[in-house]
Amino acid sequence: MPVTEPSWSVRELVALCDQSSRFAGGELVTKFNENPGALYVVGSGAAKSFYYDADGNERITAFYLPGEVFGLEGLNRNNLSIANKMLVTGHLFRIPFSQLFYLLSRDIQFSKYLVELLSYETFDARRMSIINGHYTAEVRLAYFLLNLWTRLKAQCHQDHVLTLPMTRIEIGNFLGLTPETISRCLALFKKNNWIESRGRKIKLVDMDSLTQLVTGTSAWNSRHIKSLCGKTAA
Repeated sequence: MPVTEPSWSVRELVALCDQSSRFAGGELVTKFNENPGALYVVGSGAAKSFYYDADGNERITAFYLPGEVFGLEGLNRNNLSIANKMLVTGHLFRIPFSQLFYLLSRDIQFSKYLVELLSYETFDARRMSIINGHYTAEVRLAYFLLNLWTRLKAQCHQDHVLTLPMTRIEIGNFLGLTPETISRCLALFKKNNWIESRGRKIKLVDMDSLTQLVTGTSAWNSRHIKSLCGKTAA
């Protein structure tokens, strides 16, 4: 999840880590029904959270990019149905829950910061549930690309060019769409000269049109554009 920077920040959170580890793409970071005992901050690479439904199908619930925090579900010992896996090779900072609990009892500013992380995770999950449940495939994908750009732009060296850490299959899984639908939407965006794409690289050529596609829908308007794409990682 993206995080804000009040009195506490991701940098200060990383300072609490007990280890920094390299994980390979596809490697599990946390497992089902096992309490990880820690939060993780993505230093490089990217990760995903997922679970398996009643039919044994993987369902992706979130993607985590550099500077973002995951593992908050581990604070609930009775809800360990989520696992986390690296999308691509990268480094993670591990912050043990024992450190968090120690600070919670002694630092009011840290307590506020942790509550903010938890509230944003809840808000983000609800927002994605609404988008995936009520909007067209084109709106979902446009929203996803704008949101991703907001979160990745600090790492991008070219204007409006994204290097996707996830596959189109994973994007479709997250948005509740088939890979064929993702490809169809990308082809439409290219035809309209809204994007350029090659492999996992996507250039957002016309962000205004993509934004209008999202904000022009009935349940959204321009007042929401600041919150549309989430908050930039600290």
